[in-house]
Amino acid sequence: MPRIIFGAAKSTEENGQTRRLFVRAKSNIGPDGGGFNYALEQVDVPGFPGLLASRVAWGQPLDGTALELLAVAEAVEDSEERGALTEVTDWLRDLLAEESGTMDKREIVRLARDNGFSERTIYRARDKLGVHVRTTGFGKGKRSVWSILPILPTKNDGKNGKIGTVGGHGAADGEAI
Repeated sequence: MPRIIFGAAKSTEENGQTRRLFVRAKSNIGPDGGGFNYALEQVDVPGFPGLLASRVAWGQPLDGTALELLAVAEAVEDSEERGALTEVTDWLRDLLAEESGTMDKREIVRLARDNGFSERTIYRARDKLGVHVRTTGFGKGKRSVWSILPILPTKNDGKNGKIGTVGGHGAADGEAI
C-alpha cells in the first residue's frame, strides 16, 4: 500500500509577504524530502461570473529534507540573525547574478566562508531566494549546482475555460491549456 506524508508551512518574510511551502516528509514509494513553494489565489470560476474559488499557484521546486525546509519556514530569528540572513541573501543573489545565475555549491560555500558567512546561513539564504539545486553523480563524484531560475508564467491563468487536464478538456488531447 503506497503511503506518502506531506507537510505544509506558512511564514511571513521580512518584506511582509507570505511564503508557503509544501514538502514531502515521508514516502514508501519514492524519495523523502523536496517540495515546492506555492501561493493561494482567489479567482473567478470559469463559466460562473462572481463565484470565487481558491487555487494553488505552484512556485519553484525546493530541495532538502522536510526537516530542513520546514525549519527555515518556522525559524524565529532575532534582529541580529535577520540582519546576517539579509546580508548573505543579498551576497548570494549578487554572486549568482555575476555567474550567469548558476554556480557549483562547493565554490559558493568556499567563497561564503571566505567572507565570514556560516554554512547554515548560506542554506537559509538559498531557501529564502528559492535557488534551484541540481545534484548529479554519486559518492565522491556527486556534484551540486545552484541556480536562480527565472519566474515563468503559469499556462493556466484562470481565465481560460478549460479546467481539466485529461480527456476532452486538456493537454492529453493535444490541446494547449
